[in-house]
Amino acid sequence: MASFLAPEYLNGAVARLEASAGAPVAKPQDTITAVVKRLGFPQSHIDGILDHFIKGGQVTAGGVAQAFTSYSQTIDDADVAHEMDAKAIEAMEFVAASA
Repeated sequence: MASFLAPEYLNGAVARLEASAGAPVAKPQDTITAVVKRLGFPQSHIDGILDHFIKGGQVTAGGVAQAFTSYSQTIDDADVAHEMDAKAIEAMEFVAASA
């Protein structure tokens, strides 16, 4: 447990997140569609997530994660919204790995 609080661990975790977050997204529609399918969300969410991604103005993998958490706030089903928030980092890492 103490290793999670060690500065070396935290610095490494932050560096990995920052590296993933900065990956560019060249084709937003294709990227969002692929991520939604990969994470098992219904296709009905694609347009909403894409809209939040575009409005966010950050055309990176980090912007995809932010679009997921932003869009989740508009969903009436609390379980789906929670799952979307919980998978935002996974979405970002998938986009970064695909870039």
